[in-house]
Amino acid sequence: MAAGSTAAAAKAHKGGDGGVVVQRSGRGKKIAVYAALVFFALLYIYPFIVQISTSFKTNADAVAHPLAIVPDPITTAAFTAGNTTSTEADGFRPRSGGKSYTSPYLDWEPYTGARNDPQEQYRSTRIFNSPPYEGYLPASTATTANSIILSRLVAGNDFGVPAVWNGTTYTNAEEADMYVLPQWTQFTKALEAVALGKCGGTLTLQTKLNGATSVPDPFTYQNSGVTDSGGAAVILEPTVVRTNQQFTTGTFDFEIADGRFYTVEIRPQNLSDLGAYLPNDWSCRAGVAARSVTPVAIDSSPWSGIRVQVGANEAVSCTLSVRKI
Repeated sequence: MAAGSTAAAAKAHKGGDGGVVVQRSGRGKKIAVYAALVFFALLYIYPFIVQISTSFKTNADAVAHPLAIVPDPITTAAFTAGNTTSTEADGFRPRSGGKSYTSPYLDWEPYTGARNDPQEQYRSTRIFNSPPYEGYLPASTATTANSIILSRLVAGNDFGVPAVWNGTTYTNAEEADMYVLPQWTQFTKALEAVALGKCGGTLTLQTKLNGATSVPDPFTYQNSGVTDSGGAAVILEPTVVRTNQQFTTGTFDFEIADGRFYTVEIRPQNLSDLGAYLPNDWSCRAGVAARSVTPVAIDSSPWSGIRVQVGANEAVSCTLSVRKI
């Protein structure tokens, strides 16, 4: 055996008994052992590698190539799906620029998506309700009417019920508590509405001799029927008023629920006590304007009643003119 062959796979030397001992090298054995270890290690961790790879696959790629290690294409949809709360417990939320979104949340990014968008990448974390109020929204311009400003200056607030003007009168005087007058010509009507708002409408009766002086003898009148603005009968208990030397007028009060008007029927009652008089005519006024009436005949009597409209915020006055026999 040559001297240079001692690095070969075997070498010889003398033993204690004078024989020759051959010792084989262990390099090949080590290679075989390490190869086996690497193989079994790869076999052991391969499922975990496949799981990690699958998490970056699309659904179609995962079904078509379940054991492939390289995703095609690579996606992070599985990490952001179901990300619907402000915490990170429900999914992965990428953060650009290495920004830290921890209390007191001094840093944020613009967000334009829907608040409940499951595909969102981040949410702004603005503080609106406590100092230092870093979060804010763009300013918006609001217009305040002069009537609102006036209400706040006079009454201290604008929480009242505004009076509704229909061009002729106020239609909700019963509940209105705030009269704003764009024109001074409405001032008189506003005062009338305030005065009559609690009683709705009134009908005042007088009895005059030839339309001039009040009659001293007693006359009794009854509201015999009432209908609303739609013609439906209003159930009211009939009441009476009397005129005489001491009380020259009598007034009926009506609470007009629909805010429009009632048609009221009035008839004289004590006809047997009126033998010293005969009727001339009826006349009615609402303020300074004449109010038309409809005569109501009384059977077998020269006397008659009337039907007249009384508005929700009106004071109507009617006079029966009589003459002595």
